[in-house]
Amino acid sequence: IFWLTGAVGQVLPNSIIESSLNDYTALYKKLTQNGALSFFDITIPGCPGYAVLIVYTGTKDTLVKYCPGMSYALTVESAIRKAFLEMWQSYSFLVAMNSNGGSSEELTDRYHRYFLLCNTVETAEKVCRGEGRDLYGLRDHTRSYSSFELLSYINVTLPYWYLYIGLERLNLHNVYMTKFLSPGFFLQMDNSLSSNLKNRLSSDFHEIFLPSRISTMVPFP
Repeated sequence: IFWLTGAVGQVLPNSIIESSLNDYTALYKKLTQNGALSFFDITIPGCPGYAVLIVYTGTKDTLVKYCPGMSYALTVESAIRKAFLEMWQSYSFLVAMNSNGGSSEELTDRYHRYFLLCNTVETAEKVCRGEGRDLYGLRDHTRSYSSFELLSYINVTLPYWYLYIGLERLNLHNVYMTKFLSPGFFLQMDNSLSSNLKNRLSSDFHEIFLPSRISTMVPFP
């Protein structure tokens, strides 16, 4: 929603960011020495929980010029940590691909190939600056939501949905792999191709989707 509408999320307070990333202080400081980190709350209005977007912006001289991380959780602290780890995974991928020995020709996934093309300062600025749309109101980020609230929201908003669960044994731990699908929300990330842009989740916003954003895939890996 934030990409298609050109809206900029609510900037998260530094106090919440620093306390949430207390276990990653060294990495956080290292990243901010070579670039800038921006933290946004881009939760769809009315949805319980927190969708957090982190954007790393480098310089024209750094290997990594743009790198996002996004995640959702029932508390803002958990969402920040998960988004930070996702950003770092993508950051490591970009370093590997842009270092000596890295080759995009080995990539078979078109999302990853597109993500490499988005590694520019201009992309980072476009995501952080948006198009001046004000979609997100002020929130109380100290509030924690419950799984019951999330499930109730899903059942009301998406009456038809499918949850696939797989179990894998990794490093002596049971890990559940899940995939959640519903025709009531976006079925793929590439909004520039055939996609169900008009759905139950976007019903309150699709009239303000920007043509320039509809024709450009969201710059995520």
